[in-house]
Amino acid sequence: MMNKLEQLANTDALTSIHNRFYLMENGDKLINETKELSNPITVMMLDLDFFKDVNDKYGHVVGDEILTEFAARISNLVRKYDLFARYGGEEFILVAPRLSFENAKKLADRIRFVIESCPFIYDRHEIAITVSIGTASQRQITKNLKDFIASADEMLYTAKSNGRNRVESVEI
Repeated sequence: MMNKLEQLANTDALTSIHNRFYLMENGDKLINETKELSNPITVMMLDLDFFKDVNDKYGHVVGDEILTEFAARISNLVRKYDLFARYGGEEFILVAPRLSFENAKKLADRIRFVIESCPFIYDRHEIAITVSIGTASQRQITKNLKDFIASADEMLYTAKSNGRNRVESVEI
């Protein structure tokens, strides 16, 4: 019974990936483990571009379907030991241990390309979706999860300011 309750508490009901609560409970642990091994780490913040327009045009049921499919697509691109979670609304966070700044930019651009190049299908409608991504990487870890998220969020804001459907990265 406890296992089921724990799973419900840690899983986003819509997308079936980890939720914000799980992310905040386990992200710093993952960062500390990575720090002890002297490995790099990257935190990415992903946000679907103009998602309110999708909900307004097609309805929230379609929006929910797209969020679920988006989460599934990203889950197929990340490693089993990465922590991928829905942060809120159409924002997602990926905590990727042992992922260098250079490889983080490559992965983020791959994610961006996969989302852009394959429209979402709902009731015979092709719905084009793009994603903006902010990444923050660190070789010698001195930050906690909250600081990493703030840096990735700043890069996400830059990506959106620079035209959306792009990746902006910083090594901190």
